[in-house]
Amino acid sequence: MFFLVMQLSANQQRAQLFLKIVFWSIVLHAILALLFLLQFGDTILGIPKWKYFGDALGGFINRNSFATFLALGSLIGINMLLPGTMASSKSKAGKARDRVGQDTILIAVGLLILLVTLIATNSRMGVFAALCGMAFSLGLAFFKRIEGVQGFRFWPFLVLLLAAVVFGVVTYGATFTERLGRAGDDAAIRQQLYAQVLEMIRLRPLTGYGGESFERVFPLFHRPPVSVDLIWSKTHSTYLALWSDYGLIFGTLPMLLVAFVFFQLLSIHRRIAGQDALLRCGIGAIVVGAVHSLVDFSLEIEAVTFVFVSILAVACARQYELRNMIEREEAL
Repeated sequence: MFFLVMQLSANQQRAQLFLKIVFWSIVLHAILALLFLLQFGDTILGIPKWKYFGDALGGFINRNSFATFLALGSLIGINMLLPGTMASSKSKAGKARDRVGQDTILIAVGLLILLVTLIATNSRMGVFAALCGMAFSLGLAFFKRIEGVQGFRFWPFLVLLLAAVVFGVVTYGATFTERLGRAGDDAAIRQQLYAQVLEMIRLRPLTGYGGESFERVFPLFHRPPVSVDLIWSKTHSTYLALWSDYGLIFGTLPMLLVAFVFFQLLSIHRRIAGQDALLRCGIGAIVVGAVHSLVDFSLEIEAVTFVFVSILAVACARQYELRNMIEREEAL
């Protein structure tokens, strides 16, 4: 899938269109999630819930996974509003300028829907990861403002982003703010779980227990104070899941690969003269995934993984194109 999307994204305009399709698909899912939460009896696509009552889930059965899905959509949205979305053109003064898309207002509305739905999931870390990814994208655009679009202002975007989050909290965030108050107690429970997972890893640090083995192996280590009333089928940390399943050596390889892609994208973003939204999307997606994977398993869910890989493939294709362009210019 990664290489297929890379091939599709070889053309910049086609890559932008692809990300727009992904963005609006996620917005549509968010609208359906709000409808099923508020208008159709708080169900999952019409099916009665068995947990996560009062949380927006859409077609997911876990609020945190849905939150990461929405966070990736929000990341695409904020980058389409920032400079670098369209190909640069030359002004009469000879300086690069961005053509502002006619659908800017629609994208802003779509982003607002995503942020409101994100709050309605009541996923604390999902909201935090989304804010980290969007803040990182804003930061990259801010530090490129001198070389990029003339007249670009950073603070209006930050104010609009904060206003959208506040609007979401005020309208659908009562449960979310209540859960924020319980963050300390929940963190203590997670720490106890992680301590037992680390004990698993310590006993088999090199080989692990095999892929998707956690649900079957963890009962051998499960004991109070970690609740025995629940079936712990996931580690609730993708990093720990990789190490417990595949060992410290092979489990670390996917992390190193993603880290390599992250620094490659950062490197080419630093070298280009202006703004580029496609690169920022890839960088921000890694930030979102890395942050949320600390305390959850969202990237182990297929729908989230497909979106994550698609964004990275688009960014890598753009990085390859820009790197070749820079090398040709340096060779002249």
